[in-house]
Amino acid sequence: MRIILATWVKCVIREAAKSVKDRNPVRRQLIVGGTNCDAAPIATPRAALMQTKGMNYIIRPLTTEDESFLWEMLYQALHVPEGQIATPREVIHLPELARYVQDWGHEDDCGFLASDAATDHPIGAVWLRLLMGGNKGYGFVDDNTPELSIAVLPEYRGQGIGTQLLAQLFSSECGVSPVSLSVSVGNSAVRLYERFSFSVISESAGSLTMKRG
Repeated sequence: MRIILATWVKCVIREAAKSVKDRNPVRRQLIVGGTNCDAAPIATPRAALMQTKGMNYIIRPLTTEDESFLWEMLYQALHVPEGQIATPREVIHLPELARYVQDWGHEDDCGFLASDAATDHPIGAVWLRLLMGGNKGYGFVDDNTPELSIAVLPEYRGQGIGTQLLAQLFSSECGVSPVSLSVSVGNSAVRLYERFSFSVISESAGSLTMKRG
C-alpha cells in the first residue's frame, strides 16, 4: 500500500508541475481522476498546487521515502532564541528527539510535505506521530493524542507555507482527532497555533503544551 501511494504521489507531483504555467487559478486541488495518474489508493488525501510571492509549491501527503527530509525538519523545528548560538545538529539523534521521525511510516503516522513545484525540492513539512508509554514526547497529553511537529526551511519562512501546511493537515482525515504540541514560551509560532484553535493546557520550564480538539 505504501509503495502504491509513493508512486501515485510522484505522478501527482509531475502532473502538477506541468500545470504551473497554466492561466487557471493558482490554487488548485489535484483530485483523484483529475490528472493523468492512475487512481489513488482509497482515502488518500489530496495534493494541492499553491502559490506565494511568485513561487509555486505543492503540498502532498508524506510517504516513507520522506524520512530523510523529516530529519532536517526536526532540526529546523528546534527553537533557538534570537542572539543565541544554533543547536548542534547531532542533538536530533538523541532518543527524546529522534522518536519524532525515526522509522517514519508507522500505522498512525500522518503528515504533509511542501515542495517547490519547479524543482521538486522539499521546503517544509507538518506531521503527526502518536508517542505514548515509555516513548512519550514533549507535548504528551495522553496515549490517544498524537503530537504535531512542523518546520519550513529558513529561506522559505514568512510566506504562509506553514499556515497552508496546517490547513491541509486539519482538512484531512488525520487532522480530525485531538492533537497536541510543545512550543517554547517565546516562540512566535504560538499565535499561529492559536489561529488553528490550539490552547495552552500547561506550562513547564519555559515550554507550553498546547492542545487542539
